Amino acid sequence: MSVRELGSQLEVLTALAPTAISTDTNTDGLIIDLARRPANITFFFSASAFTDGVFTATVFHGAASNLSDAAAVSTEMVVGQGSAPAATAIIGTNVWKKITVVATKRYVRLRIVSTATDAGATVQAIALIGPDVVPQT
Repeated sequence: MSVRELGSQLEVLTALAPTAISTDTNTDGLIIDLARRPANITFFFSASAFTDGVFTATVFHGAASNLSDAAAVSTEMVVGQGSAPAATAIIGTNVWKKITVVATKRYVRLRIVSTATDAGATVQAIALIGPDVVPQT
């Protein structure tokens, strides 16, 4: 049996630097350029110093480098449990959620939508970009 090493095939990027959110708002993460990268991307996000609120993730994509043409990815492009909004909502401290998408446009960005927020939380996210195809054994 051959040994397959995954670590060198993964790229981890900051998607949203730790950000204190204390109002009901949209908080956009960094724009990620998928040129010369696989189109599948997984965002992991969490909240710390959680007091109240619901923080839900949505992924946007577009062809313009500033995402002036941004549109939310369709549910058909969301892989696994991230397809339902409730699956991507954080309610609590140190709870990690993920949303995986197969992007059809060059640029992507994670947006955190906060609701029912008075004091809020600090939210952060990373993006994991892996190989297009992972062999199964």
